[in-house]
Amino acid sequence: GVRYGIFGTNRLRDDAMDVTAKTCDPCGKSLDGFRDDAKHCSTGCRMKAHRKKNPPIAPGPLLSEVIATRRKYLEATAKGVATVKNFNVLTRALTPLAHRHVASISAAEWETWWARATKNFRVSTRTQRARTIKTMLKGVPNWFNAVVPFTPNAPQSPPPVLPRRGLTGLESLPRTERPRLALALAREGFLPIEIRGFTLGAGEILPGKPAWGRRDMPSVPTPLLERLQSYARSKGLSPGDRLFPVSRAAIYAVVSGADRTHTVFVDPPHFGDDTL
Repeated sequence: GVRYGIFGTNRLRDDAMDVTAKTCDPCGKSLDGFRDDAKHCSTGCRMKAHRKKNPPIAPGPLLSEVIATRRKYLEATAKGVATVKNFNVLTRALTPLAHRHVASISAAEWETWWARATKNFRVSTRTQRARTIKTMLKGVPNWFNAVVPFTPNAPQSPPPVLPRRGLTGLESLPRTERPRLALALAREGFLPIEIRGFTLGAGEILPGKPAWGRRDMPSVPTPLLERLQSYARSKGLSPGDRLFPVSRAAIYAVVSGADRTHTVFVDPPHFGDDTL
């Protein structure tokens, strides 16, 4: 294969590949008078042949089609009508974008729509709407995920240690003794799981183990200790018995309820022994 001149042709290549055409494929014009290796009569025909060989990528489904598919799925699988109603409220807000292809909606357009549609929403409502849209657009190329990133659930806060001023006067309320004692221990800084661990020893009150992450627990004042001993004697408790034989959730409900409403909830008859 010898090349002739700077712009010569490779004869071995020309012999192996038929690069010469007699007519232009897009328009059918004869190529007589053109270069020997010409396959198209003009740049326009070359571009037409390129588009025919490499068609453009499909723009994807319309947003209205995605909404219809998701609504049909919810109507068939939802356990209640509230899910479908909430979805219909969201789709009405998506009406300005429903006629567009999902892939053609830019990040700026999603951002503008999202700011307008969720302007007066609470954080929980905004998070729920974002999760609904992300689930609906799953598997479809879109820019919504770039505008509204994934928002995880807020971590649960640990049980609060009630301040001393939060329980002032609660112990004098005309309620049973057990919730008043639990509230008094909470006022001293004990957590519900620590209050649950108080037991009766050999003539003394034994606190339980400190909660995870705490090296030690606060001390019990002498007047409160005497009240605990008197309560244990009035109930006829034996050494090793717990002073508060209820669940941690029951203690937490009483303590947190007292902190919110300054009310002690005691002994509903249908709760049995699992309540203060």
